[in-house]
Amino acid sequence: LYIDALNVNADLKTENLVTLLHWKDPRMLTHPRKSDGEPNPRVEKVIIRSSEINRFRHGELSADAFAKITNQIFPSGIIWQLFLFHIARPFEWPIADQHVFRSYAKLSKTTPPETLFDFHRYVAFFNQLAEQFVSRDSKNDRLLVGQRKRIDNALFAYGQFLATYDS
Repeated sequence: LYIDALNVNADLKTENLVTLLHWKDPRMLTHPRKSDGEPNPRVEKVIIRSSEINRFRHGELSADAFAKITNQIFPSGIIWQLFLFHIARPFEWPIADQHVFRSYAKLSKTTPPETLFDFHRYVAFFNQLAEQFVSRDSKNDRLLVGQRKRIDNALFAYGQFLATYDS
């Protein structure tokens, strides 16, 4: 579901965006409309900016320009902004969340990223792991995304473990 929705070799369409937002947060970002029929503004903001997300995907916007756009879509919280970076360019921008950041902080003996600039340190850390665990021989983009997702899953699980058991 997640890998298919990333639509790695084509534009992200509305249905891709809705599926990915639901995957990331099924409680708050499930549908473009709330159960009472009112628009879900968080989902709508992403859909309305889909052309800019795709422009970033195709390299027509810089990361700095896209950061300004993601800040307009999700003004509070870097995690959601980084999620838009990830879905636009999943090979360059790993998934960000509190659990992978907790793993990163523990394994690298540093602090979790709080800004886009800080996130670049996490990307370097993640890419070092990917160099060891992702097959370089594969030409299949879906397979490569899936292998990178397995690294994310491991960091996520370790971060959950740390939240429960590490004092």
